[in-house]
Amino acid sequence: MEIITDRKPDALSVPKSAIVTFKDQPAVWVVESDVARRKTVTLGMRTGDRVEVTGGLEPGDMAIASGQHRLIEN
Repeated sequence: MEIITDRKPDALSVPKSAIVTFKDQPAVWVVESDVARRKTVTLGMRTGDRVEVTGGLEPGDMAIASGQHRLIEN
């Protein structure tokens, strides 16, 4: 059962599958100029299969939600 205690209509969120852990910190891989880059993020509320990102991403960032285990950072 899920109880919603707050609504943030303008909240930035990503699929749960986009969240990875790097050095014990949550992160998300994003596409920037056709290059994958890992960004450390701060997480907020979780709703269904979505996770709010309260820091580390900007609106318009393209999060990678699958295949991250194949990515390496240069």
